[in-house]
Amino acid sequence: MTNNLNNPAIFTTIPSPGILICDHFNQKNGYKVARLEGTKDWLMTYTISGQGQFKIGENVQMVKKGDIAILKPKTNHVYETSSSHWEFVWVHFLPRETWIELLQFYEPFKGLLYFQIEQNQLNDRVLNCFKRMIRDNHGIHSLSKELSMNALEEILLLINQIHNHNNRTIADRRVQEILHIFAKT
Repeated sequence: MTNNLNNPAIFTTIPSPGILICDHFNQKNGYKVARLEGTKDWLMTYTISGQGQFKIGENVQMVKKGDIAILKPKTNHVYETSSSHWEFVWVHFLPRETWIELLQFYEPFKGLLYFQIEQNQLNDRVLNCFKRMIRDNHGIHSLSKELSMNALEEILLLINQIHNHNNRTIADRRVQEILHIFAKT
C-alpha cells in the first residue's frame, strides 16, 4: 500500500499554482493508496482501461474507461484497483485562481468530483492532453511547466464544455439536430 508518494503538496506550506507531479500507471489487482488526512493539492485521474475505485468514508465511486475523478484537497480517501488491472493517468496539482469555476461539476459525495466521457473522440483528446502534460512536466525547457499547465487547463475546459452542453436544454428538436450535425464536423 502506498501512502502519500512523497507528494510536495503535503510537505510545503503554500506552494504556488502548478502541476506538482503527474504520470501514467498500469496497476495490477492489489494496488491501493490510502491518505487518511488527504493532501493539500487536487488529484485528477483519468481511467484508460480496467477499473478502480475511490473510497471516501463509506462512499465508493467506481471508475472505468473514460472516467475522470478529481479529489479535492484535504479529502480523506483510499483508491485502489477493483479489477485485474487499472490503467490510468494522474496529476497532483494546485489550480490557478481562474480554474476554480472549472472545478465546479458533479460531486457524487463531498470531496470527489466525477465526470464520465462517453465520446471516443473526446476520450482520445483527453488522453492526448494527459500525455502532453506528463511529457512537458518532465521537460527541461524553460516553458515546459507552462505547457504542462496548458494541457491540464485544456482538460478542464473540455470537461466543462461537454458538461455545459449536456446540461443545456433546447426545446426545439430541430435545433438540437442541427447542433448535433455541426458538432460532428
